[in-house]
Formats: sequence, structure tokens, C-alpha cells
Amino acid sequence: MKSAARRRQAGMIVFAVALILAACGRNGDDRREDRWRLPAESPKVALIGLDGATWDIVNELTARGALPNLKKLIDTGVSAEYTSIEPLLSPLIWTSIATGVTPERHGITWFMVRDPNTGTPLPITSAKREVPAIWNIASDAGKTVGFVGWWATWPAEPVNGFMISDQIAWHGFGLGMAKEEANTSKTYPEALLFEIEKDVVDPLKLSKAELDRYMNITDLEYLASAGQEFNFKNPLHHFMYMLGTLKTYEKIGLEQYAKHRPDLFGIFFESIDTTGHLYMKYRPPPIEGIPQDLYSKYNTTIDEVYKRNDEMLGRFLDQLEPGTTVVICSDHGFKTKDDRLAELENTSVSNAHKWHLRHGVLIINGPDTKAGYRLEEASVLDIAPTVLYALGLPAAEDFDGKVLTEAFTDAFVAGHAVRTVPTYETAFSNVAMPTVSPEVSKEMEEKLKSLGYIGGDQSAAEMIAAMDAIETHMNRLDMYRRKGDLASALAEAETMIKLDPDDPRAWSAIGDVHASLGRSAEALKELTKAEELIDKYKKAPPRHPNGALKYPKLDDRLMSVLSSTRAVVLMQEKKNAEAEKFFKEAQKLDDDNVMAFYNYALLLENTGRTEEAFKAYQVSAEKFPEHSFSLNNLGNMYFRKGDLQKALEYYDRTAAADPKHHECHHNKGVTLLKLGKQKEAIEEFRASLGENRISYRLSAASGPN
Repeated sequence: MKSAARRRQAGMIVFAVALILAACGRNGDDRREDRWRLPAESPKVALIGLDGATWDIVNELTARGALPNLKKLIDTGVSAEYTSIEPLLSPLIWTSIATGVTPERHGITWFMVRDPNTGTPLPITSAKREVPAIWNIASDAGKTVGFVGWWATWPAEPVNGFMISDQIAWHGFGLGMAKEEANTSKTYPEALLFEIEKDVVDPLKLSKAELDRYMNITDLEYLASAGQEFNFKNPLHHFMYMLGTLKTYEKIGLEQYAKHRPDLFGIFFESIDTTGHLYMKYRPPPIEGIPQDLYSKYNTTIDEVYKRNDEMLGRFLDQLEPGTTVVICSDHGFKTKDDRLAELENTSVSNAHKWHLRHGVLIINGPDTKAGYRLEEASVLDIAPTVLYALGLPAAEDFDGKVLTEAFTDAFVAGHAVRTVPTYETAFSNVAMPTVSPEVSKEMEEKLKSLGYIGGDQSAAEMIAAMDAIETHMNRLDMYRRKGDLASALAEAETMIKLDPDDPRAWSAIGDVHASLGRSAEALKELTKAEELIDKYKKAPPRHPNGALKYPKLDDRLMSVLSSTRAVVLMQEKKNAEAEKFFKEAQKLDDDNVMAFYNYALLLENTGRTEEAFKAYQVSAEKFPEHSFSLNNLGNMYFRKGDLQKALEYYDRTAAADPKHHECHHNKGVTLLKLGKQKEAIEEFRASLGENRISYRLSAASGPN
């Protein structure tokens, strides 16, 4: 007989994870029994991912009574506007949600990868993940597991239960069930593939009646798309693929959950994010530049997709075992107001990331969670450790996130202390890189072209090879720069040079890092090399044997880096007026260039324009909340203004972004001394020594660095 405490633990949480599930079913009738809030024999968690769900729309629709299931979870559980990680790309973030570590640690840093032996282009695979996910950890602990459609889960890994990868339906780069040869390792166990085949919905066979709920299209518009070959430029095809994927994973998820009832269940839905990219520009209120006829067709699409997800959520809630902790989360938020893009191109890939916001939706609900409680601070990195806590399992000390104990009642936390282990990584081994036949490789190539990730005149192998050399390492470099880890950023830039010494983007990147390190001579040399290559390629663009451009992305992002690097060199040469001009040009070309914003603030500070510098650091810290240099310098500005509490806040944020930032520990120590907290100050000075072994005077008269 299990103890009462054990039963309470079992009936713990339903971590409300991804924010809306769409499909038929539950209507929020309060008379029905909310099974997940009842006690259970053993702890269970349901993690539901809603890609791109944002609080602006959730709050508006719940206030109208349009999302009854979400509203009940919010009112009786815990919610948070939680923080995501940069860059705001789905495979990176959803893998961090599942692992509790940052992308540079888990290894998923781009959408695609290539087979190192054959050059075959592949969607990003679980074989590239370098750390265990919660399904591995729970399986090893003897818990039963079931996951459906999660990003980067192909090939499906062996677990104590079942895995249905993201390559069954059509989100991302899925090939669906199109070819038997493509079906290798799409599920675990592999025989499960034949069981779920009946649940796969053909998106191009959806009826007009199904689409009429979401948009006002004519019969002719429907007939021009239904049953036709997928066309990337056709937004209706994208919507149909999204809806087919949603219905597919909903059917599979409900059926497999009912059959297996795992201790840890996870499912991912991309519908909200996809629809946002296609139709957010048409949601009320209308924005300037959007044609009235298109606004009339699509002004209800976004809200109806949210409602559809809420209906689907109700179906899953009705199935859940008593005492399940429900976790619903999104990977990021989405622009919904005056900051929306008025682009007329519905299917633009290059602008997709510009729609994303850093703060997303988190809801946690279960028998032992607080009711109607708002968490002030939470991160996507906190999901994995909190899910393990809800399952009664230890968190890892080397997780980058923490257990959100504040979400649970004081009584529960008092009886369930957080347990830890040093790491889960030592026993983890990757699955083998999947292989595909030449026929399927060609089909993948066409799929990637149709989605716009490969240029129309390039082969996939050529494009993926280029992305291996540039996009993956560029993303990793960007992550390190945002954290102020310039040594790691330099290593990534050097790798880019080795992979392709003729790519101007690689020379630009390494020049940018050298400039940030104060090495103006090296930076100028590499900057000149990049500019010479660009000038050369403008006159005679290099091409592959098949005629494809070898360097297709000589775009504003690159020119922004060149401008900001040139500005840093000019600043180091004391040519401040010229440097300011180049910094402003760099910011205009790419408002995501962290070094353009940070170094501009530094220029203002160094030239005595203190108030302008203060505002510029505030902008940089707000835009790039993981950039430790901006955070530390803003702390220094507050210190000099005499606002010591605010200074401490920013020194703490600096240390959270970069635990090895020894300077911020010194600065915090000085601040604590001024506040008369000598004991705490000494601890900070000890932390500041780190690897640098620098001795600091324990004097409150000394200022921050």
C-alpha cells in the first residue's frame, strides 16, 4: 500500500506545455471531472508544446471566453511569461526545452545537416544531439515514456515506451509516409509505423468545408490548390500542410496515449507558429500596407487556429491519468500589434525570425501546483528540470535551468525536496546517423527546395555543405557573442575559415571577433580580405559545376557585420565621428547585430556622452538579454549613478548569462562593500579570481570595471 504522501506525489502536475491544442472535443464544461487534478498512484507529466503561442492573443481570447480549456488551466494553475534563448529558431529551442541545456551544449544549432560520408542532405537529426533528453533520462529511471512529433527526434531513439518522430507528418521537413524507403527509424519500435499509418492525414485532400472555418476563400481558390503538387509560393498549401500535420499528430497522440498511458507523455504542435507567419499580418486591427481584399479573407484565421488548439487541448485533458502534471509551453512569442511586418510575401523565409518575440507562454497545472499563480521568472531551460522534479526524479547539477519549485504549493515542496545528480551526460550515447536511399535523398532535396531553404538552382548537397560551413557555426558564434564569450566565438570563426577559406562571411566573422577583442590590426586585415572577396564576387560570382551560386547570401546581415567591424577599428584609431556613422549604418542593416549596438554604447561612454551611453546600453541589454558585456556595463552605469540595488541586479544578470565573467563578480563585490555587506563581498571577490588569479583590494573606494 502506497503512502498518502506517495499518492499526492503521484498526482502532481500537468505541465501545460506548448500552449494550445487544436481539434475537436471538450468545450470546457465545468461539470466534467478534471481528472488530471485528482490524486494518482504514481507521478505523471504531460508536456504539450505549442510552437509560437503568445500571451497577447491568449489573454485576449481567454477574456472573451474563446479558449475555455486554457483559461481553466491558467485560473487553477501557474502561468508565466517565460524567457526563450537566442537565436529564436525552433529546433534549437525545443531541444533546449527537452534537455535543460543551451544549444552550444546540446549541439542542435541549425535546421539541417548532411551525412558526413555521403553528403546526403538531412533534416536536423537526433544523431546530432550531444546530451540526453528527458525521454532518455526518464526511461533509464524506469519510467514509461511516449513522445509524438517533437522537433529533432528522427531517428526515433529506443525508450521505455514509444517514440513517434517529427518525420511522420509534414512540419519542418517531414516527408510524411510518402515512401517506404524514407521510413527507417521514424518510430520506436519500428513496427509502430505500420500501426499509425492509418492516422496520417493527406493535407492536399482536406475539404473546403474544413478550410471554411479559418478563411473566406472561393471555390476556385480551393480547387486551384487541393490535390495539386505542393507549391512553396502558395500560402494555402502551407496552411493545408499545417492543418494536415495537426490532425495527424492529434489522432496519433490521442490513440497512443490511450493505449499506453505513459508516465511521461510529450507532444508537439507547430500550427500556431506556421499560421502566424502566414496570416498574422491580417489579424485585426488592420495594419497599413495590407490590401483590404486579403484582410477580408484572412482576418479570422489566427483566432480560429487558437480555438482549434484549445479544443484539441480539451481532448487530451479528458484522456489524462488522474494526478498528471500538465505543462504547456511555447518556444517563443509572436508579434501581434504595431510591430508586425507588413510584408506582402506570405511565405518569406528570410524574414521569419523577425516575427518572433523572446517571451513565450508557460502554464503548469496539477493537484500540487498553486492556483491562479503568476511566476515572475522562468526560462525554457527550466522545463526539463521541472518535469523531472514532477516525476519524482533528480535534476542534474549541470543543467543550465532550474526546478521551478515556486510553481508548487509550500506543503508539497516541504515534503519533496529537490534532489540532484552531478550529470546525466556520462551514460548518454547518440543514436546512429540515419541513412537514406538515393531516391529518398532526391525527394528530400526537392522538399527543401520547395520550403525555400535551398536555392532553386542549387543541389541540396552543395547547399547543405555550405550551411555546415556557415549557418551552423555562425549560429554558434552568435550565441557565444551574445554571452560575451569571445574566446569560444573566435574558435567558431576559425573553424569557418578552415572549412571554406574563400567565403567572405567567414573572414567577416573572424574580423568581427578580433575587433571585439581589441586586435585592430588583425581585424583590419580580415575585414579587407572579406571586402576584396565581395568585390570580386560581385564582378564574377563563383558558381558550382551545375551553375548554382556558391555564395548566395552576401546580404544585409553580412554588410552589417562589415560595417560594425569597420566602426570598431575606427573607434580604436580614435576616429570617433566616422565610427559612429558606421555603427548606425550597421544597426540599420541588421537590428540583430549585437556588437553594433554594444560597441556603439561603448563609443558613447568613451567619448563622455554619458546619458546617451546609458540609454544605448539599456537598448542593447533589452535587445540582447544574454549579452554579458552589455549587462555588466549597464550595471556599472547604475553604480556611478548611485543606484546600487539596480547595479546589483545587472551584475547578477551578467553572472547568469556568463558564470565565467569574473569582472562582474569583482564589480558586485565593490558594490556590496559600499552597502556594508563585507562577508558577501568577499565571496564575490573570491569568485572574481577564477582562472585569472587577479588580486583585488577590498576597498569600497575602488569603482567597477
